[in-house]
Amino acid sequence: MFLGQMAGLVDVGHMSGITAYVVVFIGGVLLGIDWALAGCFPGTGLSTAATGRRDALAFTAGELLGAAAHMATYPSVKSTGELDAFADGSNTLGAMPGAKYEGLTGLPGDIPGIALGAVFIVVAFLLPERITGAPDPVAAE
Repeated sequence: MFLGQMAGLVDVGHMSGITAYVVVFIGGVLLGIDWALAGCFPGTGLSTAATGRRDALAFTAGELLGAAAHMATYPSVKSTGELDAFADGSNTLGAMPGAKYEGLTGLPGDIPGIALGAVFIVVAFLLPERITGAPDPVAAE
């Protein structure tokens, strides 16, 4: 997407962002950790839970409890001011064309996007295939 935008092939004029909040960043980190530990996303977690897998059932229960906790605590968190705009409302690492703010870095949005994508690709190649150290199961012949 970023390379396409830089080449003039992708129009990002329809893209928009939301105001950045500290709690949104914290929630995003927690959600990412949850997805990494569970090994599935909300939709695939529900599908996997339907097969009866206990880990997927626990993942789905955690999603529902998290949503309920959010609904129960939102009014009190909002009243604390924690949902006030962070960094003047700039919500991207780089500037988006036509946006009314410079972004957090002042760089064009393509540059941090490509750099982060490259970092994630390198990390994916460096991660071990199995964390437990147990040998891979042998397929039945």
